[in-house]
Amino acid sequence: MKFRKDQIEKHYSFVEKIGEGTFGNVFKVYHKATKTFRAIKILKKTAVSKMEAHKILKEVDILKKLDHPHIVKIYEVFFYQNNYYIVTEHC
Repeated sequence: MKFRKDQIEKHYSFVEKIGEGTFGNVFKVYHKATKTFRAIKILKKTAVSKMEAHKILKEVDILKKLDHPHIVKIYEVFFYQNNYYIVTEHC
């Protein structure tokens, strides 16, 4: 899987926190280029074991290839400041 490594804030403005999970938090964000709202799940690298990270990122890689109205769309994945940022459609 290829990660973007630039600053997430260059592309997105954080609007509000909309959820929490075992591995991180989910935020509603505004994508500056398309002027649309999306969601970003932030996973701290230190909170995820190497094996868990591999499984999560493998699933993300599979989901990036899918395009179906009943499956959440994954746009891109960033790795920045020891966090994974998974950008999805805002549902």
